[in-house]
Amino acid sequence: MQAKEKQVIERIWAKKEWEDSQNLVKEARSRNIEPIAGETLYFFARGTRAKRILEIGGSTGLSTIFLAAAARDNGGRVYSLELLPGRVEQARYNLRDAGLEEYVEHRIGDAYRHLPELEGKFDFVLLDCEKPDYLPFLKLVLDKVEPGTFIFADNVISHQNELLEFLSFMKSELDSMVIPVGKGLAVGISR
Repeated sequence: MQAKEKQVIERIWAKKEWEDSQNLVKEARSRNIEPIAGETLYFFARGTRAKRILEIGGSTGLSTIFLAAAARDNGGRVYSLELLPGRVEQARYNLRDAGLEEYVEHRIGDAYRHLPELEGKFDFVLLDCEKPDYLPFLKLVLDKVEPGTFIFADNVISHQNELLEFLSFMKSELDSMVIPVGKGLAVGISR
């Protein structure tokens, strides 16, 4: 990763920490992954030479920057689905500042509507959306990946009780494990 990308990541994370300290309502906060989790995603996406990367829940772009850096390095593209227009506007600003805007295509609004519209297969996936949506999205995503695709989900330790059914399904349908970085990354490999 380049220095300007790291600077933007630090700025986004500092803002998130400030928002968390203010006890803002969920809708008013950016909801980004921890930088160590982003580094893990970059490592796997880069190492697997992922070129068609799907992100469901991009927030203000922290994870998107890591994924876009991998896409740039691999000659690929990130397709980021985010419900809230204001978050996408912030993500675009952050990506532009990091020099990675050209590697990302944003879809604003309901991911249940946008996901079926995306043609082709993905070779890397990140789920970081509302926790009740993890399992339905995973089931939809399985039709959009080839065997051997890495599928990640964030917050699986911090929200373990909410994600028991998701984690059970992931374990039964994919080769999977939990990596204890950040708030917990589940990773599965599609069969």
